[in-house]
Amino acid sequence: DNKGPDIERLMDDLALVDVGFVVECLEAGVPLPRQQEVPRGAFINKENSACIKKTLSAGMLSILVLSYPWLDRGHPDKHLFVGKKLLSILQVFLSQAKKEGEHCTVGMM
Repeated sequence: DNKGPDIERLMDDLALVDVGFVVECLEAGVPLPRQQEVPRGAFINKENSACIKKTLSAGMLSILVLSYPWLDRGHPDKHLFVGKKLLSILQVFLSQAKKEGEHCTVGMM
């Protein structure tokens, strides 16, 4: 009975954003907000970590780490230059996660 890795103990140190939120922003043409402005419900935490735990136990890549240079002094990607390039791959990751269950997702930091 593999219930997936015990990631709950790591959640205090991670700020994982649900890729579904990121995809919604990019599809709407909205630049991603600063982490401090991301809605609380868009974060994956101990209470809702089951949404990535099932994909982890299925052997899927469930946490994405994105790092790129800021393209503008006030915002890293205000014109969605990077976001537009990432949207299709993020949609694929999200689609694959949803095959494990409607509430399954991928976390992103």
